[in-house]
Amino acid sequence: MAGGCVASVVEINQDCECSITTLVELVTGLEDRVDVTVIAGPEVVLNADLDQLDQMLINLLRDRVAVICCARHPGIATINYSDLDSGPKTSGSSN
Repeated sequence: MAGGCVASVVEINQDCECSITTLVELVTGLEDRVDVTVIAGPEVVLNADLDQLDQMLINLLRDRVAVICCARHPGIATINYSDLDSGPKTSGSSN
């Protein structure tokens, strides 16, 4: 019985290859409250748990958009992965 549980967990959490560009495009397409700008970097293929990466990007973007919306000023959310050596960034402006 326990072996079946372990097998199902492994199947759910399998790593897959995905383009970071594709992943960011999919996530930004979900946001309709503010404009989202993407500053793309080099094409990188990730070998990771895509469900977790997808959820992480969704959460980061939603948090940034919530800050912009709370400011009650129009703003733009930005996802910047142009410099992957220093890590991905999100930012928002209320210009």
